[in-house]
This record gives sequence, C-alpha cells and structure tokens, in this order.
Amino acid sequence: MQNKLRGWLADNSLTADPKDRILVLDPAGDAGLEEIYKEMLEEDTGLRQ
Repeated sequence: MQNKLRGWLADNSLTADPKDRILVLDPAGDAGLEEIYKEMLEEDTGLRQ
C-alpha cells in the first residue's frame, strides 16, 4: 500500500496526564473492503478467505 496518513496531535481527554496526546487523522477519502482485501492479498499479508 502506498498511502500516507496526515494528522495532528491533540490532547488525550481520557487520561489525567497533561502531556498525553493522541493522533487525530485527517480524512483523505475512503476505501471499500474489496480494495483493501485486494491490496492485502497482493502483498501476501497472510489474509485468507
């Protein structure tokens, strides 16, 4: 897969640690399950039907 993820760090409101952050991803489109399965099979990730 040749995709890049874009995102930014935001405060993690689930912890009391003020230094804790989470990555919030910037939506860049969508992919259907068929496309995902096809790419995984091409890379032989071990996915089997």
